[in-house]
Amino acid sequence: MGRISVGANTRVKLVIQSMSRVWGGNEKWLSIVAKGLSGRGHEVIVSCPSGKVRERLESMGIVVTGVRPRGGVDVVSGLSFALWLRYAHADALLLTSWHSIAWSTLAARVAGVHKVVVRQGIVRDFPGASPRSYALRHGVTDVIVNSPEIRDVWARSTPEVAGRIHVVMNAVPSTRPKRNELRARLRSELGIGDSEILFGGAGNLFARKGFDVLLEAFADADIDGSRLAIVGDGY
Repeated sequence: MGRISVGANTRVKLVIQSMSRVWGGNEKWLSIVAKGLSGRGHEVIVSCPSGKVRERLESMGIVVTGVRPRGGVDVVSGLSFALWLRYAHADALLLTSWHSIAWSTLAARVAGVHKVVVRQGIVRDFPGASPRSYALRHGVTDVIVNSPEIRDVWARSTPEVAGRIHVVMNAVPSTRPKRNELRARLRSELGIGDSEILFGGAGNLFARKGFDVLLEAFADADIDGSRLAIVGDGY
């Protein structure tokens, strides 16, 4: 696949593919990307299933479609996605999950999409011999990760893809102008005094997020006058 050179006046059409039905950090990240690129004049469409994620994206004014690969054995949806990509004249495909990566990369190749990028936000080993591994090796042009740890794990296990991995840290909107106001509001809602030290964690309460590690570390530290607050939900 070729590379896209984006100049100041170049406009691209990007399709972002999400398989999630739960709004989390990955979905927040893709919404920031979609809004930011749309604001620069690029055309962005998010391919995702119906549900909370799609509804929230639509409420932000982000264009969405339900056309997407639906699983490893669903040939019809995979081919339909390829035809849709060709009809949409997409320049690039950004995958925020690797669950459908085999069909997505094949669809991109059939449709002539020049750039296929995967975003990975979890420290895990590069997959072993499988359609998913083949797609990452041969169908993906670049991988975006949000920490050096993820990059290093993949680079050690599979050196051939190391040159395609780029670390892009998660962006956090600045709250500096309202920091004191927000701090006071949070402590008031939680009933925590100004003299207490507040530690916090936020995210979907899934096992892979490691909140058990946070709880154990907080208990072991046993810091006088400290409280721990965890914000999030999940299963």
